[in-house]
Amino acid sequence: MKNNRTGIYSVGRIADGLTEFIFREQISGVTGIDGHIEIYRPSYNPSRILGVKVYSVGESGSEDACVCSGSNDNLIYWFQHSIPVLIMVHDSSAGKVFWEHLREDNITFSGAEWSIAVPKAQEFNEYAAKNICEIPSYSPNLSRLAIDRPWMDIIESGNHRLFIIAEENINRPTGRGILKINITDPAGGKQHIYDWPFFIDPDLPFVYRFRELFPWAEITADQDFYDSRAENEANSGAPLCVIRPWATEAGEIAHFRLEMRLSELGRSFLRADQYICGAHYDKGKLSGGFGPTYENGLKFKTAACAERK
Repeated sequence: MKNNRTGIYSVGRIADGLTEFIFREQISGVTGIDGHIEIYRPSYNPSRILGVKVYSVGESGSEDACVCSGSNDNLIYWFQHSIPVLIMVHDSSAGKVFWEHLREDNITFSGAEWSIAVPKAQEFNEYAAKNICEIPSYSPNLSRLAIDRPWMDIIESGNHRLFIIAEENINRPTGRGILKINITDPAGGKQHIYDWPFFIDPDLPFVYRFRELFPWAEITADQDFYDSRAENEANSGAPLCVIRPWATEAGEIAHFRLEMRLSELGRSFLRADQYICGAHYDKGKLSGGFGPTYENGLKFKTAACAERK
């Protein structure tokens, strides 16, 4: 059994044909996740987001389940965040994908690895939405932040810039939208582009959805880009919103290029995440006096000597 591109593509292909699912491949990061699935059902608010780890087999044989394994380090990370994680197995011979929810009670440990049996009775299809939606999660909102952490890390590093590239038909209702996340180096040279599909109210303009999709980001127009375009729509002298298209082609297609920077929520989450995953925090230095009686204590004198060394 192996983890490969074919399995990831197959999960995305099947999800694309299911009205309640969207699959997004995950960029490289410390999560060990191949992608995540968003499930939208009218009875659930907000929509559910789960991490996905994908494996592939050439032929699953006659057994009732496929056994998958992984690193304990990644397992600890997932459980610390309370992110529901689905293990998915792509059977290339049958053209099917099977799934199982990774839980503490269905994992077997062996040394530095865990393993889990993924039953073939649980096929990833239109009937899976109800069962997957009922998987418990501490907080769907926390899951969204944890899964999006690689984007935040890229911004915080200061080595790259993140942009939202989108086109919207402003006269045609749609329940699904798609945008691209563009990562560039500081000089605007090398670029990496990732597709990012999303659910949306059919009658809701994209401009009202962007901040909800990326609550950890401050989203503004890429002003240098907008200024360089021939068409930068006037607005009868009224101030222009920071989230707006740079052009609306033939009164039909709105074109966006928006930059994402870390918001206060994004910066706070990264600090909290460092503590959750590794108890890393700024201990700082204590300054000033503590009172002569306290400082005369043996423990305090011992600590003061150790600090001077």
